[in-house]
Amino acid sequence: MCIFSTARVEAREKLFKWYGPIADNTWALYGLPSFDKKLAAARDARFYKIGSVKNDAKVEYMRAEGASSIREAATDAENPKRLASPKSDPDHIDLWITTSATAKDVATKAGVKDLKEVLVVKRQPLFLACNPRTDKALLDKLAGATKK
Repeated sequence: MCIFSTARVEAREKLFKWYGPIADNTWALYGLPSFDKKLAAARDARFYKIGSVKNDAKVEYMRAEGASSIREAATDAENPKRLASPKSDPDHIDLWITTSATAKDVATKAGVKDLKEVLVVKRQPLFLACNPRTDKALLDKLAGATKK
C-alpha cells in the first residue's frame, strides 16, 4: 500500500513504487526580520547555520549545495525557537529550511510571529510512496480513479 506523500529524490527512487505527482511542495529558507543578507541561490546559504528536520530530503539537497552547518531537529516545530534563540546559544540557527505551506503556522505555534521568507530554494512535486510489493493493478486503479 501507499503510506505517505514525499519528495521523489534519487536516494529514495528504488525504495518505493511511486504514484503521482499529487501536489507541489515549495522548499524555502526562512529567517527572522533581522536577517538582512541577500541570497540569490541555495548555495549562498552555505555559510550559515541552517535548521531542518532530521533525515529530510531538504537536508540532502542543502548539503549538495555546499551547506556544512546543518542542525537537524527531531521535528520542524523545534526550528522556529532555534531561530529566535540568542546567537550565543549552541542550538541557534540563522536560517530554517522548510515547506512554505506550513512555515508560518509552525512558527506561530512555536511563539515566533515574525518570520520572513529569505529564498525559495526549490519547487518539488510530491508523490505517494508505495510499498515496492504493491500490486501494479492497484496503482493502475488508483491512477484511473484520480483521472475522473
